[in-house]
Amino acid sequence: MAQESLLKILNKKSTFNGRSRFTTWAYTLATRTAFSELRRRDWGHISLETLQLDHEIHSEVSSDTGAQFAQRDELHQQMLGLIQNRLTSAQRTVLLAELNGMPQDEIARQTGRTRNATYKIFHDARRALKKALEEKGVTACTVTEIYKD
Repeated sequence: MAQESLLKILNKKSTFNGRSRFTTWAYTLATRTAFSELRRRDWGHISLETLQLDHEIHSEVSSDTGAQFAQRDELHQQMLGLIQNRLTSAQRTVLLAELNGMPQDEIARQTGRTRNATYKIFHDARRALKKALEEKGVTACTVTEIYKD
């Protein structure tokens, strides 16, 4: 990582415009390079095919009442149905990977797309999902109400 960082610093030296100390700029660049490499290592062995819709939904809050659990479960089932039926295959893949914590750089690498193209697909998927939920009467206020403590 140190060698990769040094190469990036040397290659991008001309972009340094003096708004901070050079060492601060170089340290920031090295840190970002290192974190990107660590994310790649964490996710490099996980295939996009392993991130499927057919996983179980578990509530993260253990203090759910029966009614809260039922509402959350119903919302999760609606979301999964909409993801399956309203999104394209590419949108589904990118959205599920992102929701499972996979970095966009890794999603882009595994799908053979640029990071910007991957972001655009994710953005379109979120918009389509939001529109579909609103058509079913589910708004941000509804979700907030279901998930408030």
